[in-house]
Amino acid sequence: MGIVTVVAGFTMLVAAGLLTIFFINQNETADRASNWFFLLFYALMTWAALDVHRFYVEAAGYTWVLTVVVVAALATLFILTVFVVSGRIPFERVAMVSTFGFVVLMLWMLGVSVLILTKGGLPETLGWLGVATMSLGVLVVGGLMTDRQLMTGEKMPGKGLTAVFILILAGLTTWIVWLGLAATSPV
Repeated sequence: MGIVTVVAGFTMLVAAGLLTIFFINQNETADRASNWFFLLFYALMTWAALDVHRFYVEAAGYTWVLTVVVVAALATLFILTVFVVSGRIPFERVAMVSTFGFVVLMLWMLGVSVLILTKGGLPETLGWLGVATMSLGVLVVGGLMTDRQLMTGEKMPGKGLTAVFILILAGLTTWIVWLGLAATSPV
């Protein structure tokens, strides 16, 4: 898909790394910095989503649904994060909506992975990585959404949960970077 998608992947890596530092050390500076990198990530992923749309739209009409839903989610995530970094809204007030938006992003990635497996055009292994990572991610994050204290930041994830987050974020980052670098073939 191109360099913008690759940069989005590396931006995700930095944002996730800073967020992990925050989870482990409760370092507020790392938390604020992660929000700035997530802002950039949401903007770049919107571009990447539109690239994927252009690539698959002729092969699968439901690409429109995937694109509209993920662009709406990314726009919402961007706006909410702007409010958080500007101090207008505390993260605790938007945590559930932000988490839901990120689940929508992972579902889009799962949908793209299914497109890869069913329509071709990108490496099949990328599709399988996406199916495995996004399925695990959606299940874990979906389960966590039932813990209000964890979702609002009143409680930090334990070491085991942080390790699972790191595994999922590594998979997300790898998938995004690979999507950007992968050679395409006609679908």
